[in-house]
Formats: sequence, structure tokens, C-alpha cells
Amino acid sequence: MRKQKSPIEQSFEKEKQKPRNILFVCLANRNRSPAGERTFRYMLKEKGYRILDPENRKITKDYEIEVHSAGTEPWSNEGKKLDFKAADAADIIFTFEESLEYVLIHSFLQPREKIVNLDIPDHYDINNDSDEYNLRRTLRKKLAIYIPLP
Repeated sequence: MRKQKSPIEQSFEKEKQKPRNILFVCLANRNRSPAGERTFRYMLKEKGYRILDPENRKITKDYEIEVHSAGTEPWSNEGKKLDFKAADAADIIFTFEESLEYVLIHSFLQPREKIVNLDIPDHYDINNDSDEYNLRRTLRKKLAIYIPLP
């Protein structure tokens, strides 16, 4: 029996020349999605992928994958807010709870096929070293299956 390919592997097969765009979305873009972005970027670099450096976007031309994060809630004063352009540009959107899937599908008109719910509750504070460690450990476990093989 053939092993089913991960969403990222499928995305890579569609257009090998085009850079992949991965988006992490939580409510406020304060804890989970920025941690997901950093953790996934680090995991991809470990596997040898060239990742877009957001600080040097104009300088860096030789990259394979972009990784970003955003939040959905308009009341939050922290982090980057999700907009239609960022949602549409993403090939894969990692979210953290079922309610965010609903928002992405119904408010941002994203197809269900490109959304992956990591099911990680919002009880982490990345300003607390213990919480940050536990969140990163949880993210590494859940994201490992989505790393394409080099």
C-alpha cells in the first residue's frame, strides 16, 4: 500500500519551480502562530531547505519556501493581522483549532484542502520559558509529518 503524501509534498509536486508559501494562523498572532512559524522555519533549515529571510526579502532571491504567521482577531493590538492577500497566497495554512478553520473557510474563503488543524489549545505564554519550550516541543511533534523530504 502506498503511503499518502503530506499536503506539503503534494504542493511541491504541483509547481516545483514556484516558491512555497506556508502560513500559520492563530487568534492574536502572539504565541502559537509566531512560534509555529519560527519552529517550522528552523525544522526546514535543518532539512537543508532555503527559507526566505523576511528581513532581507529584496536581497534574497534564492529560496524555496516562505513561512509566515498572522492572527484573525481584529481586537488584538499585537502581531500581524490576516488579510485576504496573505490567505490567498498561502499554499498551506496551519491553524491551531477548529474555530479558526471555520474563520478561514467562511470569512477568508479558503478551500478546506489547504488548511491543516494542528489542534493546539491557546494556553501557552511564550514569555514563560517553560511554556515556550512545551509549545515548541508540541509543534515539532505535530509538524514533523509535514516536512517534505529533501
